[in-house]
Amino acid sequence: MLGTSVLGASVSPTAFGQQQQQQTTNTGGDQNTTGTTTTNNTGTSTAGTLDCQMAASTLGGLVIPNPTGVCDVAVPRQGLQVQDNSTGASLNGLLVINPLFEFLPVSNQTAGGGTTGGNQTTIVYGFAEFALLEEELPLAVGMLSNSSWNVVAVHNHDTMEIPKMIFVHATGTSDITTLTSDAKTLLDSLTTDMQSQQGNQTSTTAGGGGTTAGNATNATTTGAGNATTAGNATNATTGSGTEGGGGGEILGGIL
Repeated sequence: MLGTSVLGASVSPTAFGQQQQQQTTNTGGDQNTTGTTTTNNTGTSTAGTLDCQMAASTLGGLVIPNPTGVCDVAVPRQGLQVQDNSTGASLNGLLVINPLFEFLPVSNQTAGGGTTGGNQTTIVYGFAEFALLEEELPLAVGMLSNSSWNVVAVHNHDTMEIPKMIFVHATGTSDITTLTSDAKTLLDSLTTDMQSQQGNQTSTTAGGGGTTAGNATNATTTGAGNATTAGNATNATTGSGTEGGGGGEILGGIL
């Protein structure tokens, strides 16, 4: 369970290039006297009883401070370069080009049901926005339909970007561990699929290069053969032999 000051300290100093500033003021006289601690962290997220840092670690993302107490997590997509076609600007640093997650505590339930006694589990309302390549949409929707998330919207954020992106909104009501685990499974699948496609493209390119090199080798061999024929003709010219072929013999006779 993280308090405001603890969570604020756990946030990475930079998130998508934005510097986060934290200032802590401790009021109270004697050091032995319990004073009042006030934390002024721009947009600090306490997330109630949620371990927001743990959720961010599971998802491979960063906690984004939220003054309302909602747990916000941004997850930068790795290995994906998105550019604006008209200006050439790199869009990777924009939050809206990357997956985003929000978790809001709604109730405490015990393992056996009810709200008192036993081991309590915090139930959260989760909101997710998955940032996808257009061709990844069928995979994402299929996986989400068999998870703790429900697809509620599909839309775009930009136009004329390269490559084309599409975004899926999803909501879910469960414990945060289940929601983040299901989301991480999808994110990992997207990364694996993208790496596989990049590997196939590299193999195809390498194969094409090999074919070209083979043709070049054949051409060199053919050239060497012609050079040998020319050599035979030279030998015939100098009278050193007649095995250079008919051409060599005629040339030798004329000279």
